[in-house]
Amino acid sequence: MKAALSAQINKTDRNNARGIAQMMRVGLYKPVHVETVRSQEIRMLLTARKFVQTKILDAENNLRGLLRNFGLKVGAVTRLQFERRIIELALAQIMRTGWYRQVHVKSRQCRLWRALLVARRTVLNEMRSIENVVRAMLRETGVKLGTPSRTAFADRVRELAGAEVMAMVEPLLAILSVMLKEFARLTKQVLHIVPKEKSVGG
Repeated sequence: MKAALSAQINKTDRNNARGIAQMMRVGLYKPVHVETVRSQEIRMLLTARKFVQTKILDAENNLRGLLRNFGLKVGAVTRLQFERRIIELALAQIMRTGWYRQVHVKSRQCRLWRALLVARRTVLNEMRSIENVVRAMLRETGVKLGTPSRTAFADRVRELAGAEVMAMVEPLLAILSVMLKEFARLTKQVLHIVPKEKSVGG
């Protein structure tokens, strides 16, 4: 079709359209297979799968080559067993050569200290959430609290909020008061616990 159209003396859009119509009438064309959208999607997935497989194989071969420099052979393993085999060989090499350092074993006191820190952080996050709710309720009435300290937060709210808003936020302030006391207790306990970590060396 391209050769027939290029043989025209005057190449214009109209002449090209007339030539294409003439070739369609006399059958000067051949059928062309057009892939469906589903077929194109499958081909794209297969291409991506092949790419990932190639990268995985390259990574495995690189690991085999690195370990071979130390005289370690992975051998014939399945893909599911490959990672475990690499870890076994690497750990064995580390133990043979002494490539490890002193590690710390957390004592009971240290674990208690960490648990208190987690509890303290949880209480602090909940207090911030309640404070944000109170700020949002006051903002609806055009009141901005600014940046009062945590201990002065409730007093600042009572100073600026109207009676209608206070009826809604007072229960939240009561909850904050209790949480603030417990937060102070947790902080005090954390400061009085000194973690004594035992260390063992290899």
